[in-house]
Amino acid sequence: MKVIHATLSQARDHLKTHVFLKGLLQLLALSLAILLLGILLYVSIPPSFYLNLIFDVAAVSAFLWVLIRSLLVPAWKRLSDDLMALAIERKFPDLKDNLINSVQLSRELKKGPQGISAELIRKLIASTEEQVRRLNIREIVDRVDLRRYLRYTLAGIALLLIVTLWRPDLLKDTLKNFLHPAEGALLSQKLNLQIEPKNVTLLRGKPLKITASSELDVWKEVKLNYQFEKEPWKQIKMDPVEAKKVFQHEIKALQHPLQYNVSAGNFTSETYQVQVTDPPEVGDITLIYQYPQYTRIEPKTVENSDGTIEGIKGTYVHMILKADKKIVKARIVTDDGMDIPLQITEDVKLEGDLMITKTQTYHVEVVDSEGFQNQDPIEYQITAHPDEYPSIEILKPGQNLTVGSRDDVELGFSTKDDFGIGAIYLVFQAQGEENRVLIKKFSQAENRQYMDKFTWHLSNYTFQPGQVVNYHLEVEDSDTISGPKKASSATYSLEIYSEEKRHQDLVKSQEDIHQKLLDLLADQVEAQAMTEEMRSAFQENPGQPNVAPQDLQKALQAQEVISEKSQNITKDLKDILNQMAKDPMSNLGNFMELNQIGQNLENLQNTKMAEARESLKTAKESPIHPEKSDALDQASQKQEEIVSELEKLSAFSDNLLKRERMQDVVKAGEKMVKAQDQLLKDLEKLAQTKDQQLLNRLMQQLQDLAQALNSMMNQLSQMANQLPDEFLNNPNMKNLELGNMAEALEKIKEHLQNGDIEKAIEEARNLLNMLSQMNMIFQNAANQGMANMRQGMQSKSMEMANKLNELVENQKRVIEGTEKIDKALKEMSQQEMGKLLKEALEKMKKIASKIPGQVSKAEEGMQAVPDMYYSTANQFQDMEEQLSKILNGLSQARLGDVKDAVEESLRDLEAAEMLARPFARGIPELENRLGELDNLEKLYQALNTELDKLGSAESQALNPSQEAQMKGLSGKQGQLQQETGELKEKLAGLAKMTPFISPEIVDNLDGAQNQMGAAQEKLGNKEAGKALLPEREALYHLEQAQQGLQQGMQQMAAMQQMGGMAMPQFAMRPGMQPGGMFPNFQFPNPNTSPNSGGIMGSSIEDIEIPSGADFQVPKEFREELLKAMKEGVPQPYEDLVKDYYKQLSQ
Repeated sequence: MKVIHATLSQARDHLKTHVFLKGLLQLLALSLAILLLGILLYVSIPPSFYLNLIFDVAAVSAFLWVLIRSLLVPAWKRLSDDLMALAIERKFPDLKDNLINSVQLSRELKKGPQGISAELIRKLIASTEEQVRRLNIREIVDRVDLRRYLRYTLAGIALLLIVTLWRPDLLKDTLKNFLHPAEGALLSQKLNLQIEPKNVTLLRGKPLKITASSELDVWKEVKLNYQFEKEPWKQIKMDPVEAKKVFQHEIKALQHPLQYNVSAGNFTSETYQVQVTDPPEVGDITLIYQYPQYTRIEPKTVENSDGTIEGIKGTYVHMILKADKKIVKARIVTDDGMDIPLQITEDVKLEGDLMITKTQTYHVEVVDSEGFQNQDPIEYQITAHPDEYPSIEILKPGQNLTVGSRDDVELGFSTKDDFGIGAIYLVFQAQGEENRVLIKKFSQAENRQYMDKFTWHLSNYTFQPGQVVNYHLEVEDSDTISGPKKASSATYSLEIYSEEKRHQDLVKSQEDIHQKLLDLLADQVEAQAMTEEMRSAFQENPGQPNVAPQDLQKALQAQEVISEKSQNITKDLKDILNQMAKDPMSNLGNFMELNQIGQNLENLQNTKMAEARESLKTAKESPIHPEKSDALDQASQKQEEIVSELEKLSAFSDNLLKRERMQDVVKAGEKMVKAQDQLLKDLEKLAQTKDQQLLNRLMQQLQDLAQALNSMMNQLSQMANQLPDEFLNNPNMKNLELGNMAEALEKIKEHLQNGDIEKAIEEARNLLNMLSQMNMIFQNAANQGMANMRQGMQSKSMEMANKLNELVENQKRVIEGTEKIDKALKEMSQQEMGKLLKEALEKMKKIASKIPGQVSKAEEGMQAVPDMYYSTANQFQDMEEQLSKILNGLSQARLGDVKDAVEESLRDLEAAEMLARPFARGIPELENRLGELDNLEKLYQALNTELDKLGSAESQALNPSQEAQMKGLSGKQGQLQQETGELKEKLAGLAKMTPFISPEIVDNLDGAQNQMGAAQEKLGNKEAGKALLPEREALYHLEQAQQGLQQGMQQMAAMQQMGGMAMPQFAMRPGMQPGGMFPNFQFPNPNTSPNSGGIMGSSIEDIEIPSGADFQVPKEFREELLKAMKEGVPQPYEDLVKDYYKQLSQ
């Protein structure tokens, strides 16, 4: 029974706890309900002492009743075992009275059972205990009521929170009201209602809002009592609008007088009167229009108008209106806030003036004698028709032009306006300032459409070459009200033609190309370093190199980006060459060199860059480590060659830029001489005219010369590293007197400011002499430097061409000697060679028969380790294919095929061993199995030995004379190899000096050198037949190099002969159109040609070829030169001047 008693005790505790919680929640829910009910009574019924007292008694009674019934009584009540047993059986019907029977029979068992077996009772009790153990005694309590009261409590708390948030003081006031009921009686003193409005007059149709308010929100209902004229009294509830402190009722549109009062409870207000009246109205509008004088429109009167006003801006409108009752005040109000008073006559007549300034609305406001204003006055529309803007269009030329600074530009134009044109101007921007030129002024506004032309004389202005002048036409109308309105045509530009600016842009583009080449070189160096790092990883650990697939992908992408950049540079180069062909300041020499740089770069893209990409792609895609390693070796080698070529191209580009800048310095000197010559002429003119404008222009010319001289000094000092060394290091450059020139300029300026024109002219002549000498120094330094460089290269290339021709001839002689010996050997007895071949084949077949078994053994050894087997599977598969070729070759006596297959198998063996070695390292059993690879290699080497013996059979047939010849040929071939290498090095050095020595020439010499080495080896081994192929390959490479060198020399010769010729002049020569000297470049027809639009022609008339005497300098000119030479010159320039006169006389 212990289990049963424990269960009953546990159930009793759960039940008491449940009853206590239930009572507590009931009490809490009741308290919240009482509090909420008190709040409801407080806000809905006026406070009363007796009501408060009754509520208090009822609330306390209900609280005590729930407290006693739900908490105290259950706490005192005892629950017996029988009651608990019955309660448990009601909850768990499966017990079937066993529990109550067990409880009751257990008591009988203690007394001693009568008529019932004690053993049966004990079995019943035991069975019941077993059932009780399986029960969850907590389920005896039904928590439905507990949840319900919990919901009531939570709902009450929520409502209380809402009320508190709505009116925070309401809870406090309610508690105070019911805790102190006597204070409620005092509230009745504050229940009086205040009524608004009282006696008042309103406009008919206006709303009437009646308001009743008290100090306390105690009125539950307030009523309005009212009576319209001749109607019975009516009553209506007023609407609470402010916590029952304020009540309202609104009559939307009051049409008739009324009286009213307000009542609430026992309270009734006094009765008030509300009267109604009508607002004033205006109508019968007359409008009198007075238009602006410049429009030439007659005045107009509009009677019975609807109030709408429209007209051109500036129109005056006189308005006459009438009202329906006496008016004491009237005005016009526009929507922009303008207030126009109206004059009142005859009490109802209104007059005033309004000017149309813009589109807007207006209304009329009037006030009658009772003080009422017209309600919702009509909004009338004012429409201001604008004086439209004029328009002007340039009909001719109607496009941007490039013109000379002294040209006349004819401008054709058309203009129109709605009322008349006032003036037309030409407006242009020059040197940051706006200039306006009057084309035509109209005295009267009578031309509404006008078409004419105007000639713009550019010579009247100081436009400089390269300057861009933006211009347009401007028209004004004749509007005198808001002022003339302006309109402009489209803006066009005149570019004052400047070859110098175009040339400077070209030089800047070449500088960009040079920088791009340097960037490309840097990218290629980085890409090579990346490839070299992966290559080193394969060399350090051939079996498992530390190279991730993404590293190979990254290297391939880097090389592809380099190729793409190279293609972009090539495209930019072609664009520059097209522009150079039209640039008279660019010469053929620079053009040819830049063109050659482009060709070399394009060839580099198509060969070595493409090969590097393919090698990297092979390394990325190949699954075999040896193939990856070989591909990386090839890629690294090609990238190294690309770096070398890019270094040379960058150096060529830099040298070319230096020569461009040098030529610009020379041209700047020539320009300064011309400017000084013009200055001297203007000074002489000034001495005669004393013209102030000419003096101002001279001062500007002096300032320009000073700036040009300063720029020259900066170029020679600060930009020394950007000019050729041979130019700057010319001995005559030390004799420049730039400082004296600047001093002479200052003296000229000082003399002009002092009015001493004669001294200014004298100093100007001195400056002209110094500038002329400077110009000669520049030209000679430039010419000598270029001539020395080109002559040196031409001389070296000629020497190397002769050497290359000699190598070609000698190589031909070696081939001729080898062919004779080979032919003699082939005529040897076929029977003797057949016998040797038969014996060799039988021996090689015996060796080859052992190879398949050995291949199987070696492959089985690899299968011991799956990873090792899978790593070498490709090699074994290839060896099986080569084995088939070996056996077929032996059966058909194709020894060349056998030799190739054996060598390929040996390479596969080497690769397989390299791949398998890391897996077997440190494991003796696996290392022993790798020995099978060594046995297989011995078989292949035995085959190789027999093949070599058979090959040497020919050499054994040589007689002593032939052996001596073979030895001599071998020595000669070795000597030619050495000479080819020496020539290759010399040409590689020359290739760094000029782009006309293409990389292919050096590559071909390298190929020839390698093939000569192979041929020498075969000749040394007395294998005449095998030596012929590399000998002929060597000859092919020599002839290719010979052809490339001849082409480069032709280009250098052409550059030396015509290098100083301006490009448009060269491109227009007969035979120099597309398909001429440079097949990779298409010469454009320059549109700067004076013959643009025509064709070059030729004459077939008989002409007389002039003799040498026709080219002699005239006698008078020679005499003047001799006379000039007799005049003294500064000692440092004596030789220079003599040379200059000598050239002139020749």
